[in-house]
Amino acid sequence: MVWTMTTQDRNAALRAVEQVLKEMGFWESCEVAFFDKAEGYWRTIHPYGAAPFDLLLSKDNIEAAMQQLAAEEELIQAVQAAVKRAAQSKQREDQ
Repeated sequence: MVWTMTTQDRNAALRAVEQVLKEMGFWESCEVAFFDKAEGYWRTIHPYGAAPFDLLLSKDNIEAAMQQLAAEEELIQAVQAAVKRAAQSKQREDQ
């Protein structure tokens, strides 16, 4: 998951994000970065030494994520339709 936000005070925001992620137990599984407007690229601050954050936002990765979302949505719709059919069938049996 990628979450972005804008802030007036980058350092305060990063400290708050770190605190919340640690409290929730997600810190070790997250990558945290900020966009350095002056330099024009993403700076990864956690984990130290990670590849540049914007590699996650490549065209291929975004396209793969969109395909995955479409497949998941199709699966959800199929499950919803099956549940609806089962409920309707059960309702007819009970009448």
